[in-house]
Amino acid sequence: MGKLSRVYSQKSIALFSCDNFIVNRQLINYLMNTALSLRVLYRTLALLSITTLTSLFSTHSASAININFDNSGFESGPETGWTRLGDFETRQGFQGIAPVDGASLGVLTTACPATPFPSGECFDTQNTSNFRQDDPLGGNSNRVFNVSDRDQGDANGNNFGQPTNLQTFLGLEANSLNIDRVGGAIDGTRTPKEGSAIKQTIEVTENSIISFHWNHLTNDGTHPTFGNQDYSFITIYEEGSDPSDRPLIILGDSTGDITTPIDGSQTDFLKSNNDGFAVYSSEALKAGTYVVAAGVVDVDGTGISSGLLLDNFEVVPFDFSATAGLGLVAGVFGLSRLRRRLKASNCTDKI
Repeated sequence: MGKLSRVYSQKSIALFSCDNFIVNRQLINYLMNTALSLRVLYRTLALLSITTLTSLFSTHSASAININFDNSGFESGPETGWTRLGDFETRQGFQGIAPVDGASLGVLTTACPATPFPSGECFDTQNTSNFRQDDPLGGNSNRVFNVSDRDQGDANGNNFGQPTNLQTFLGLEANSLNIDRVGGAIDGTRTPKEGSAIKQTIEVTENSIISFHWNHLTNDGTHPTFGNQDYSFITIYEEGSDPSDRPLIILGDSTGDITTPIDGSQTDFLKSNNDGFAVYSSEALKAGTYVVAAGVVDVDGTGISSGLLLDNFEVVPFDFSATAGLGLVAGVFGLSRLRRRLKASNCTDKI
């Protein structure tokens, strides 16, 4: 690291002391907890000037985070701000996992409702007296993993264009959910069967990063032949963009042994990617109108359920202009030192 970079890094650490600034709690959590990839760090955080970061740690903490999401923490129920397809509900905690902020979080699952819909994913059209039993052992019709009593969406790419089709709802291409197989004996792509998702269109008024908290829950795992099974995802794309350019980013992947059938007394998902929540942060977004959608998909088979917890969607504005400050913050090294200083200073005790 050059001399100038060291000076800027040292000054930025001194500037961001708890004694000198009223630090926004959400932004501190973002900097301390977000697992940023090297690509995102080099393309985004290395562009932040001292002036830019200082503006984020202002004496008016309410302006440090510009939340453009409607019902960002799901405090107003499942139908405010978000459009949903499939099994989605809000809960005041789930399986011992508390909301990040406020009283509620969002829950998506791939599980069947207790009463299947005549044309739904869990109904046997060949024999109307039969409907699919997800997860529990024996003929237990108490489907504990469905949270809304709503049917899942159809994730079969051959049904693209139908109103209940997940890919159509998401604004993605027909085969966008056929992600690569991993961990099994065969190659190729997974076959999406069903799933649930939510989406919201937001206005980003300045260069920003979108962040949120998530946790992938599952009863599924790694099949010896087909590999990892169910997965959860996020897609963020500019409205009007070419569907072939719209990314699908995997959040959680179902791994480990598959226990089936699951005992009827089991009421919690067997596995979780995190003890609590992980934090996702997007790449830098320029000002514009964006669709933000998250979901969970059941692949290859349909009898084993998975879920996705969501909370605390935020738009974090950054200034990426070349003239925003005197120089660049010292990349990964500077951010690492900033995180250590914030933790050492016990900033969270003062906000």
